[in-house]
Parts: sequence; C-alpha cells; structure tokens
Amino acid sequence: MSAATVTQRTTSATKRKKVHHYYPKDDILRSVVDGVKIMALCGARGRIVADPVGTGQGGTPNTCPRCAERYELLRS
Repeated sequence: MSAATVTQRTTSATKRKKVHHYYPKDDILRSVVDGVKIMALCGARGRIVADPVGTGQGGTPNTCPRCAERYELLRS
C-alpha cells in the first residue's frame, strides 16, 4: 500500500476517546455506500460517518497516534 492510497477519515470512535483514523482510500467509498466497517492502519475497525468527531483544542482533529505513526512509515 503506498502513501497515496491512504486517506484520513473519521469513524465512530472507541468508548474511551474519539479520534480520526487513517483508512485506505479504496475502502472509504465502500464504507460510505455499503455501510460496512473497514480497517484503519492501526487495526481499528469502523464505519465512515458524515460528522467529524474527536476535534481537539483549537478545532484540530485528534489523530490516532498508531495510525499517524504507520502512515509516516508508508510515506518514507
């Protein structure tokens, strides 16, 4: 999977903390249209939702640290 095929989207988050995850771009449309759960880079599964959740201070998103780490590895 190349870095170009990964897109950040928001899902229904865990009960503990709501965060944005990175998903393969090809899976995002399938999740939106079919409503199926897809797997993020960190291994979390979720559906794409319309309203972003997990916005941190100043309106910046809280990104899943494990997804961010794996995304950076893909980019390098």
